[in-house]
Amino acid sequence: MRAGDLADRLALEADLIARNLLPDGVKTGREWRVGSLAGDPGQSLGVCIEGNKAGVWKDFSTGDAGDLLDLWMAVKGISLCDAMKEAKDYLGIVEDAPRLINKKRAWSKPVKPKCAKFNGTKSKVFDYLTGERKITKETLELFKVADGGDSIVFPYMRDGEPVMIKTLKLARVKGKKDIKPTSADQEPCLFGWQAVSEQTRDIILTEGEIDCMSIKQIGSDALSIPFGAGKGQNWIENEYDRIDKFDNIYISMDNDQAGEDAKNEIIERLGRHRCKILTLNGYKDANEALQAGFDIFDLQKAIGEAKTCDPEELRQLAEFHDEIMEEFYPKNEKQKGAFLPWSKTRDMVRLRLGDISVWAGINSHGKSVLLLNVIAGCVAQGNKACIASMEMSMADTGQKLYQQIGGVERPSPEYALAVKDFIQDNIWVFKLYGTAKTDRLIEVFKYAMHRYGIKHFVVDSLAKCGFSEDDYNGQKKFIDQMMEFAGEYNVHVHVVIHVRKQENENSMPGKFDVKGTGGLTDMVDNLFIVYRNKRKEEALSGTDEKKIEKYKDKPDTYLKVGKQRKTGKEPIFGLWYHHKSCQFIEFSGNGPTKYLD
Repeated sequence: MRAGDLADRLALEADLIARNLLPDGVKTGREWRVGSLAGDPGQSLGVCIEGNKAGVWKDFSTGDAGDLLDLWMAVKGISLCDAMKEAKDYLGIVEDAPRLINKKRAWSKPVKPKCAKFNGTKSKVFDYLTGERKITKETLELFKVADGGDSIVFPYMRDGEPVMIKTLKLARVKGKKDIKPTSADQEPCLFGWQAVSEQTRDIILTEGEIDCMSIKQIGSDALSIPFGAGKGQNWIENEYDRIDKFDNIYISMDNDQAGEDAKNEIIERLGRHRCKILTLNGYKDANEALQAGFDIFDLQKAIGEAKTCDPEELRQLAEFHDEIMEEFYPKNEKQKGAFLPWSKTRDMVRLRLGDISVWAGINSHGKSVLLLNVIAGCVAQGNKACIASMEMSMADTGQKLYQQIGGVERPSPEYALAVKDFIQDNIWVFKLYGTAKTDRLIEVFKYAMHRYGIKHFVVDSLAKCGFSEDDYNGQKKFIDQMMEFAGEYNVHVHVVIHVRKQENENSMPGKFDVKGTGGLTDMVDNLFIVYRNKRKEEALSGTDEKKIEKYKDKPDTYLKVGKQRKTGKEPIFGLWYHHKSCQFIEFSGNGPTKYLD
């Protein structure tokens, strides 16, 4: 479990934990107040114990701040690992990941080569490291690097004991590197644990020991992989538990095929949601950057700009802003859950986290557009959404959302930029046309939840997920997987499903008309049926005055709640379609909702 995940769990009990850690404090509004980390009387240190910022604390007299895991470390004066262990015991968390023991390997203790500490006198090794490589004597002492006469001795330490020792022949430094363990069967592990702060929650992984020392000398904690880049990063199984605590892992490898292979393996095995690719302003590696004068401010900037390892299919909708604008301005002159975006539905319907909803309707009756309207309303309530619309292009999807969010047919470029800001980091899309591979779709959805905290996921439609119309088992399995995803990750999944062909379009379908096995509607939490009022359209397009009078004030669309597992309520709502904004309006004659000033 990452430190950040554990801190989030602690935040759910912020009040109790603040009282436990700082028992002499007093409650002031939404905060627990005390004089200092030592528990002195006063008001200088405040821990937020309620609301969205629960768990956040700051000592205004010293500037120290952080989350509850940081507070646990600071109050008790213990390391991150010890604080995590205590916090897990407090919360009753038992790691459910299997712990596999490799009974085939019995690692040997490393043989210490003939070497000496750097004593201030000149040597070939000392001159090379401090002169050409710009590594200071203090850094060498911190990492316990030794002088082997004609070689550099790198000790791989854990808890003060050497786990592995490697030597690097100076004569081969500028050619093919001659780096060797001092004895067989040493445990492959990471270099640099002896220099990592016990409080650090982010780490940089480098390709070599000298790069690792360079990063530390610049000002950040780092570890080095043991045998360079390439496939077969066999240290991971031995270090997995120790590295599991880090919130972010910044990977800094050489820009070659071996570096690419190492990055890919590390990312897949340690988790995409916490790995980022670190580049150092065009320098080949960290030591080259150090030699060029790279400082802590440069490194912090590089860390801030590190790229996440997103799956290719997961994209921000705002990335398609230019294509969306092309639709508007062609260059060639052409907790109870979220509520639905209509006030009359608020007491009747909620989109609860952990649930799955089916949106059904006859072809061309507006179910996809209405669902986009619902998603716009969810985002306005502070939710993030990911839309897998496999029947519409990104630009078409974006155009409708821009209209619905802006409440206008054709937003000005300035207003469109405001809409872009509104959706930035709030709406994502699964960029795939045609038939999606369901396993990949779910994999990307899970990543999006982990990485970006997305809570509403749209699949439009089930027919585009690779099933034939009579593959009832495949459809049921997919809905099963989506239900597991929604429940396990506490998100809401919306799935668009067509209904069977009717004799005509003059009657509203019901739950038994949904395409596929009847088990689909039995399994899901909510069923919404979207029905376009064809009788009204026919009447208003004709000349029969009585029919016109009868239907002119009727809704354009009906939203029928065919099922709500939570409440059992099954109301029908009438809505009017506002063509210019693509919004569905709750009362005739009303204008569209403005989500932006």
